[in-house]
Amino acid sequence: MYTNITDEQLKELLTNIIIPGSSIGVHGIGHSDNVIDVYNQIVETGLNITTPSYGVVGNVTFINPEENPDSYDIHDITSYTYGDIINNKKYTVIIAIPNIMELPYGPKYFVGNFYKFSGYGKDDDRARSLPINKNISKVPSEFIVGAHIKEFNDKYYIINESFLLNNNYIGLKNSDEQQLFYEKFLDNNEELYYNLLTLDEDGIEAATVQTKWRLDKNNYYQYFLNYVESENKGKHL
Repeated sequence: MYTNITDEQLKELLTNIIIPGSSIGVHGIGHSDNVIDVYNQIVETGLNITTPSYGVVGNVTFINPEENPDSYDIHDITSYTYGDIINNKKYTVIIAIPNIMELPYGPKYFVGNFYKFSGYGKDDDRARSLPINKNISKVPSEFIVGAHIKEFNDKYYIINESFLLNNNYIGLKNSDEQQLFYEKFLDNNEELYYNLLTLDEDGIEAATVQTKWRLDKNNYYQYFLNYVESENKGKHL
């Protein structure tokens, strides 16, 4: 537990542990008599997607701006208002979903990025195009970075802010452990596995065919081709 943490200290800490290129989001805990029990359950078993029709964005608000997806405003985490104050505490769960998953035997799968959306984000066409948005039933523990905690006095003034790290977060694991987790994660989510593109010639061909016949350029296949182009320019090497 990191207590009396400032926004600047929290951002520095997150920068040091979150996998570069990840989509960063927040989830406020509410409707519970004991918020720490809810948080511990999320860390143990993952965050359930309670609105399958919307997918991940029905439960998580993402904060990376599309114009600069490698950045974010730390105040979007520390000032997040959704969720209840329970026993004078408010928990905001911090989530980071990697945009690339590399398996032990070599292939790299392109997950894509969720971007900041004004409001709840459920109707964001960009997010709805990402296979991972609809093809998983929960955000696994390994994508939970931790929780930002605000503690209030009886007059609801903030008296302390802290950060509780999830030791199971994927960014804390070594490369081999990460690859083994991605392999297991995709094996357990077959629909996602079959809908993700690989970062190779097969993936490029499939994405090119898809974008050729689509009027909508705000989609997963176009994001894939944009990423490949950026990688070839050395931005993601």
